[in-house]
Amino acid sequence: DPKLVDSVEGFGVWRDEAAVLERWHRDGRRGPRPHGRAMNHNPGRVKWWAAWWAVPLFRVGVDPDGRPRALQRADTY
Repeated sequence: DPKLVDSVEGFGVWRDEAAVLERWHRDGRRGPRPHGRAMNHNPGRVKWWAAWWAVPLFRVGVDPDGRPRALQRADTY
């Protein structure tokens, strides 16, 4: 589908397909099921007490950079 090549239009297609499927679920699943499995995800806010321990744990446990700490501090590769 050429619409999927453009990121803005592509996300619009995904959003529209998810809305159709969500409407089908909301209306009692009447009629044929729409194609696809895309669903909207609206996560709730993180509670302050969860962020209190999760943020430091995330900083230590998740390292998308992959460099050793010394290289990160020196800002070199």
